[in-house]
Amino acid sequence: MRQMSFGECAGKAWLGTWQIVTTMPFFLLSFMAALACTFAFPDILAAAAAPPDAGVQEAMRAAPGSSVMNFARVFIGALLSVKIHRTVLLGEGEKPLFPAERRVVPRYVGLYLLIGVATLVFAIAIMLTGKFVFNLPVASPATLLLSFAVGLFIAVRLSLLFPALSLGSRFALKAAWRDSRKHFWQIGGMMFFVSAPLMVIGIAAALALKPLLEGLHPVQQLMLIAAGQAFLSTLFSVLSAVTLSWLYARFAGELRTLVNDQPVGELAS
Repeated sequence: MRQMSFGECAGKAWLGTWQIVTTMPFFLLSFMAALACTFAFPDILAAAAAPPDAGVQEAMRAAPGSSVMNFARVFIGALLSVKIHRTVLLGEGEKPLFPAERRVVPRYVGLYLLIGVATLVFAIAIMLTGKFVFNLPVASPATLLLSFAVGLFIAVRLSLLFPALSLGSRFALKAAWRDSRKHFWQIGGMMFFVSAPLMVIGIAAALALKPLLEGLHPVQQLMLIAAGQAFLSTLFSVLSAVTLSWLYARFAGELRTLVNDQPVGELAS
């Protein structure tokens, strides 16, 4: 476990993200392009078939939901995050794209899905309890807020497992839960603190660019929106992976005994 202050950890996360963006720009652009395709493909198909006078919102509502595209985004995000973890913790470069251990990326995707399913199950239980025990609407503000809080708690408590999986750890849920014990607020607070500026920039950019989209054909609007979503998603994935890597170096104990590769350089202490 590496000793560092909250401010030092945040500084390392922002600096590490900047270094990756400046040293691996074309690598990140390839992921950005792939994500843009998954965002745009279903919507563009619907917009192309929509009436000429249909707006972008109508076209997006008409677009069929694509579970294949959703899963593709999860896989692309997992592959990018694994590479960033290994770059920060092991000093790897852009190659190899896939780790030698073939189960790393599937396990990483599995953890994404596990957290999502667990959150959904708890949310359903909370909403049903609210309805039949407390006579609340199914989607009342109280049940939605509690469901969000439970999902956030699960995600934070298991978050240290993400970088551990990228280093070859098995699916050690108990070890991740124990390593994050007493560190919930530090981990959750750090993730929010370092990502808040990016969220603010994204909202501001969306509000500023909204007038510029008016007058464009729906397909053009959807392509620009998809490019913006892909840009922010890629940056957020990099920032989150870098931050979790430093949090892993700071708080991981039992998880370190389960990985095939140990952090090098400054993060090894």
